[in-house]
Amino acid sequence: DLRQDHATRWAGASPAAEWFARCFVARCLTHTVVMLFYRKMKIGELVLMLLHHLLSGACFGHVLVVHRGYFWASLAGCCEVTNVFLSILFTMRELTYRGSPLQEVFPTVYVINGTLLFLSFAVLRLALFPVWLRLYFIDLATYPAETAACGDWVDLYLNPGVIGFLLLLSTYWMVPITKGLMKALGLSQKQK
Repeated sequence: DLRQDHATRWAGASPAAEWFARCFVARCLTHTVVMLFYRKMKIGELVLMLLHHLLSGACFGHVLVVHRGYFWASLAGCCEVTNVFLSILFTMRELTYRGSPLQEVFPTVYVINGTLLFLSFAVLRLALFPVWLRLYFIDLATYPAETAACGDWVDLYLNPGVIGFLLLLSTYWMVPITKGLMKALGLSQKQK
C-alpha cells in the first residue's frame, strides 16, 4: 500500500504500480503515433493531445527510471478510467451498422455511456487533480526536508506542473463533454 505514510508516498514502489507505469508509457507512445496519422483531429486539438501525452509520458517514464513516486503516478493515472467511456463514444460515432452510426442504432447505450463519461470526468479528473495537488503540497509543507531529499526537479516541479496543466485541460474538455451530453439527452438549446 503506497498511501500509508509520507515515506511510501514518495519513495515506495510495488510491482503493480510499476506495471501500471510501464503500461501507461507504452500507451502514451502508441497513442501519440496514432494521433499523428488520425486525419480528423484539428491542429489545435492535436497540439494539446501531443503535449498532454508527451508531458504525462515523461513524468511516468521518470518514475520508472528513478524507481520512486509510484504513489503519485498511480493516483494521477486513475484519470485514465475516463478513456474507457471516451473510446466507446468515439467508436459509436465512427462505426456504422447498415449505413447508420452506432450512436443512432443504439441511442440508449450512447446516452448511458455519455453520462458515465461526464460523471467519470467530473470525479476522476476535475475532483482528482485538486486532491492530488492538495495531498502533494501537504506532504511538501509537512515534511520539507524529507521531501526534498527523496525528490529531484521532476518530482518537485514538473509533476505538480503537469497535474495543474491536466486540470486546466480537463476543465477545457469538460465543456464539449457537457454540451454533447446535453445534446444527447435532448436538453441543449437550439441555436437560431
